[in-house]
Amino acid sequence: MSGSLRARNVFLSGCPNVVVHGDLEVAGGVCTSHGDDGGILTVRGRTRAQLVIGMLYFNLVFAEQPQALDAVLLPELLDDHGMADARKIQEALREGRQVLRAGVRPSHLATLEELDALLGRAEEVTELDLSERKLRHFPEQLLSFPNLRVLSLAGNAELKTIDPRIGELASLEELTLAGAQLTGLPESIGRLRNLRHLQPVRLQRHRRALLQSDRHEGRQRPLQAGRADGAEAAR
Repeated sequence: MSGSLRARNVFLSGCPNVVVHGDLEVAGGVCTSHGDDGGILTVRGRTRAQLVIGMLYFNLVFAEQPQALDAVLLPELLDDHGMADARKIQEALREGRQVLRAGVRPSHLATLEELDALLGRAEEVTELDLSERKLRHFPEQLLSFPNLRVLSLAGNAELKTIDPRIGELASLEELTLAGAQLTGLPESIGRLRNLRHLQPVRLQRHRRALLQSDRHEGRQRPLQAGRADGAEAAR
């Protein structure tokens, strides 16, 4: 398919090899199943959908991770073994019925909302643990915490870049980036005079900035998301 694809739902089963060279925009959901012999859906542009479910070895290849809800399905859409039932899910999507449990939110959006809630007391925030939140971009809200000393962005495999303005976080002492698929580090990190621990990170393009900070080889103490008054930001 040479252009973009817009659809109410996308259902694929068996062993097709479908390539969308543009964007895939789905109002409902994408559901694939019965791909035992190698069914493939490849999207070279962006993917937007309320739900993306791949079952039974069907291969999904996305240029960018889908902007989709985590699949927390309603109990009635599971089979007798507690597994997702493709037939029930497709039937519900066709009829426009809800398929996710109430209140389900993507991890990265929930994280941004939590950060927004802390902005009113930004000067009190000293530690933030944003590890494994499926972040796709460096949250701009982080630049609003002038007293932030400890920041963990570990385990966010979709995080590709760090905002060069991170150099404005003058109080930052510990920065953990392990597990992020970064293409480079901004040179502004070298301006963080208080930075004493930078968790080693493997850069995709082997591009490393010159860091003018002391590094410790010892194990980093556990990070906690909190404020100076001891209150914690809910994960």
